[in-house]
Amino acid sequence: MSIKGESTSREWKPWPRIVRDLSWGATLSLYDAILLGDKSWWWRIHYHLWKAYRGWSPREVLARLPDQDMLESLNYGEAPASTAKKALEFCQEYFPQATTLVDLGAGRGVLCMTAAALGWNVLAVEYLNEFIRRSEPVTRSLGWSVEWVQGDFCDLPVPSTDLIHTSATEYPESTRAALAQKLSTECHSGQAILTQDWVLEDPRFEVLASQRWPVTWGTALFTLHRAR
Repeated sequence: MSIKGESTSREWKPWPRIVRDLSWGATLSLYDAILLGDKSWWWRIHYHLWKAYRGWSPREVLARLPDQDMLESLNYGEAPASTAKKALEFCQEYFPQATTLVDLGAGRGVLCMTAAALGWNVLAVEYLNEFIRRSEPVTRSLGWSVEWVQGDFCDLPVPSTDLIHTSATEYPESTRAALAQKLSTECHSGQAILTQDWVLEDPRFEVLASQRWPVTWGTALFTLHRAR
């Protein structure tokens, strides 16, 4: 079970960290706007997600979950649209025919929406129904090819798709081990797998290349693999 959220434990941040986080967020937003501000789809993503998530609190959403669902991997964050676009272009350098994407742990769906806006057919898998309840109407109203599925991706079958993405930055080792085992047994030969902050060091996967790009919590190492 691996999802993106926010820890429910009360954490008091020192002022230098608060200032740093706010400065990073503002800089990242400006960077995203400079790169994609001329794209109408970028504005549509931001406007509709802003409307869908006004007033929402990840802390309150997670507090309503059963105790057994409170896992170490609940840590909210996402890649901005500019990073998502770079990551997809990076993948297509190695898999030029790739047009279908599965995002395991889709969160609000920024990566999924960016991919759909660029012509990909997308399956968004997310454990928290709150994300699906808010984001599915957005993709539906925009007419983009994103199918949402609620569930634990360690239990659901791995779809037959060109590219699988997962942000593993906060996954505990137990989740990584379970997901690696699942991917190694269910992925078809030649299938592309893009991970964040996790290299699949297993002979059943071929590591093709890595790139580091900005995300909401700093930067993440994106590594592209091919299933053998």
